[in-house]
Amino acid sequence: MSRPTAAPESRDRAYFVVGQWKGGGDVDVWHVEEPPADPTLNVFENKEAFLFCNYDRSKALCHPGRGTKSAAPSLDRCKVNCANIARTDTHAHQLRQAADDLGRQVASGLVPEPLADRLRERAQVLTELAHQHDHDRVMAAAGTEL
Repeated sequence: MSRPTAAPESRDRAYFVVGQWKGGGDVDVWHVEEPPADPTLNVFENKEAFLFCNYDRSKALCHPGRGTKSAAPSLDRCKVNCANIARTDTHAHQLRQAADDLGRQVASGLVPEPLADRLRERAQVLTELAHQHDHDRVMAAAGTEL
């Protein structure tokens, strides 16, 4: 498995965590600063959806027919259940910040009620995505250095 994640010393730079599942609950994890030299590994950041897309055309839900020969994902059509998605702790933090911003807009009283309802729903979705990341994220085993 290979997935991009935020480097501990820099929240702006990504590096790759590469792991090998050994069965059971353990994953042998190590990191490399540069992405693997695999030409099929194409990582795109979608800042609007707070995620990385490890683009594999055969799994991409952003191309409904999947018959397309596109070398890039349609980042404006990301689906939360796509197998190409990877989120970092930084993305989860950004999801929470965005949800809080929406909550402040609603609480201001300056937003009409129908719009406030949609903003509340969106904030709830963002919060759930952040919680899902916290629950599903892969952590290094104790004593394993990333």
